[in-house]
Amino acid sequence: MKRRALAVCASMLLLGLVPGSALAVVAPNPVALTDQSQEVTTKDWNGPGTFAQTFKVGQAGGLDGVDLYLISVPASATVDVKIETLDRNTKLPLLPANVRAQGSIKVDADKVGKWYHLDFTPFDVLVGAQLAIVFTLNSADASAAGSANTNSYANGMGCALFGGVWGAITGDFAFRTYVGLPVPTLPPPAKTTPAATPTPAATPTATPTATPTATPTPTPTATPTATPTATPSPTAAPTPSVMLVLVPLGSGSTDSGGSLLLIAGGIALALILVGGGVGFMLMRRRSRLGAPVAATAPIAPPVTPPAEPPAPEPPAAEPPTPGSIPIVGE
Repeated sequence: MKRRALAVCASMLLLGLVPGSALAVVAPNPVALTDQSQEVTTKDWNGPGTFAQTFKVGQAGGLDGVDLYLISVPASATVDVKIETLDRNTKLPLLPANVRAQGSIKVDADKVGKWYHLDFTPFDVLVGAQLAIVFTLNSADASAAGSANTNSYANGMGCALFGGVWGAITGDFAFRTYVGLPVPTLPPPAKTTPAATPTPAATPTATPTATPTATPTPTPTATPTATPTATPSPTAAPTPSVMLVLVPLGSGSTDSGGSLLLIAGGIALALILVGGGVGFMLMRRRSRLGAPVAATAPIAPPVTPPAEPPAPEPPAAEPPTPGSIPIVGE
């Protein structure tokens, strides 16, 4: 008991003096739990030499540290520590070694032995796994304490390497193992699916009710009736009156001048009639074609030859002699 108390006090004093977990004497990880242990220290094994203590894991998690009870007299010494797997058949450390973790502990020059703690990177262990704490005392000044009773630890045994071959020894070394929470395995980054942006609900808009507008009754507008413009009828050319002057043929002499005047008047009248008819036909044709009617000279009224004074009655002619032919102009 006195040795344990002194070891705890020494560990607290040296906690801040020696940096680095490999060479420092530090307290066990407060998060880790003591899994396996054998704390009897009635026997010492001196160096130099390589020794091992096998054990069986009792709880799953991350194995991250061990304790060893060491002594170094009269000078300080360095002890190399490894965690190795066992041969399934011999239950001894494998050759060549299969190292799972390793580190070093600097042992102070002290006649009184004490517990030294070593932390290392945790690795996962399962219940029932069999491992070995392999340590090398590099000088004759260093030694490891334990128990000479082979039944001090039922789940393992003490071993020593003689001539390159592992063999069991009588007794078990003093040790402790620490298992923490399982080593977290970082899952691969999950594929983040962007959250769907909520679509804002459409605010219902009141549909305006169309107010019926009275349709104005169209006032019937009187359609202007086109007043037909009387198309002036072409003035009919006055038909000259034909006056026949009967001149009695007498048996006596007749005025030759009067006969010639009658003939000339007839010719003039015929010319006037012909000209008037032609002009009337031309006017009608132009009015049908829509061409403007050219102003025409007014048609002169027919000239009626002045009536000649009645010729004096000729003297009574003698009755013609039968068989004779009257001669005009005689």
